[in-house]
Amino acid sequence: MDQRELSELTGVSARTIKRYVNLRLIHPAVGRTRAAVYDESHRADVMRVHALRAAGWGYERIREEMDSSRLLDARSQAAGERMSVEYRFPVAAGVSLIFSSLGQRDDVARLKQIAKRVENFLANNG
Repeated sequence: MDQRELSELTGVSARTIKRYVNLRLIHPAVGRTRAAVYDESHRADVMRVHALRAAGWGYERIREEMDSSRLLDARSQAAGERMSVEYRFPVAAGVSLIFSSLGQRDDVARLKQIAKRVENFLANNG
């Protein structure tokens, strides 16, 4: 898929995708210029970075998370497991709510709302 298609599939602007590449949050497309191609791993990475940004994570923290996740994904793929995308939202000190999906498009705003409800519940009942 090209950058336009990746943008449409993820709901993330082409400009933001380019920024993610420049910040080394996702890998660049395979190939050069107009012939460059993004694959399913790029889609999953864009969705994950977008979710982490929505959860308030900074670029450096996301880069560290993505680097460690790529190591785990490489190990999982070598073992024949399906790749999943995780969305992590901190809801209390040292506690994160994690949503995981296997190749389906998630509504990040909806997941963020759920995480906020859990965060409020924990704050009021903790």
